[in-house]
Amino acid sequence: MAGTKYYATIDKKAPLTDTFNLKGQSNQLNLRSAFSASPIIGEPADGEILTSDERLELHRKLVMDGITLNGNGLPEFNPNYTEAPDIENIDIQALNIPSPYVPNPTSPGESLDASDKPAFEGQIRDPNTINQFGSGNKSTYNPKVSAEKLGQLKIGEYLPGDSGGN
Repeated sequence: MAGTKYYATIDKKAPLTDTFNLKGQSNQLNLRSAFSASPIIGEPADGEILTSDERLELHRKLVMDGITLNGNGLPEFNPNYTEAPDIENIDIQALNIPSPYVPNPTSPGESLDASDKPAFEGQIRDPNTINQFGSGNKSTYNPKVSAEKLGQLKIGEYLPGDSGGN
């Protein structure tokens, strides 16, 4: 968890007890009651279904690699960051937007079709002058570049305080 200096991993378990505990500890009895069909509750001697290596492989297969179909209301989701927009190739004239960083803020009027929006004639701030909250890349960092870097990360390569897309 950010800011707590406790980092969860897929291959290590916090101490499990049957009493109420402090941060970083779990109540084994409560976990077994709440998640009785979970394949990761318990220890190998108790008949644990998934080992740490199996959990890592399953996570890679289900979350990190390939395309997920029909999940969370999306017909298709690719976690490999393969279709991020390339800011340098966005045609602002064709898309009728004032900048590749700003959507067209005009109204289509009585139409409900967004393509009927007129060009925005007002002024927008230069995105390079915006001091965004937090640390990391500026808001003008190209999503295609950061997506390619994030898509190459594997479990175990993440560093606290670094998104990996820099």
